[in-house]
Amino acid sequence: MEIDKAEEIGLCFGVRRAVKLLEEAASKYGEIETLGPVAHNQQLVERLIKAGVKPARHLNQVQSKILAVTTHGTSPKVLSEIKTRHIHIIDTTCPIVRKAQNTAKELAEAGFDVIIFGEAEHSEVQGLLGWAKGNGIATLDAKQIGTLLKQVQDKKPYHLGIISQTTQLQPALAEFVGQVATFAAKSKEIRFINTLCGIV
Repeated sequence: MEIDKAEEIGLCFGVRRAVKLLEEAASKYGEIETLGPVAHNQQLVERLIKAGVKPARHLNQVQSKILAVTTHGTSPKVLSEIKTRHIHIIDTTCPIVRKAQNTAKELAEAGFDVIIFGEAEHSEVQGLLGWAKGNGIATLDAKQIGTLLKQVQDKKPYHLGIISQTTQLQPALAEFVGQVATFAAKSKEIRFINTLCGIV
């Protein structure tokens, strides 16, 4: 049996950064809320609640005038909604997630249909779809992309940009990209940009 030892144990740098920002904000402002849990770690969420940082499930449940966007980030639409409610934003989006958001935005603005390899309902992926400005689809199943391409490939030339949810695994992403490339043989261009976190 072979055992691989993780290079990093515990919280990743993006979550450590977010926790520091949140604890500092709670110390300065008193109770604040986050848009969802800061990370998928119940012990950490409970620790932050004790420090005055409480997760809200949805924006319409937020009662505080200070709201933190979590490490997973969010969409431009949600950021706009927060601002219209005159809520102060503390943005703890992971820098790697922010880079993926910028990539999705740039691809969409360049005329690419953005394919996101990720869990469609995950908050990070929902945010990425928002940055793709309505030109994105998220899935873990390349066959779903193949089905969609069959419907459009004879109607218009298309350009595909492929990115990933930052926490997906490299082997699965490589397989997905290869399958999409096979399905999209008639595309004008396929552009893959690696948005994976190198620590996961």
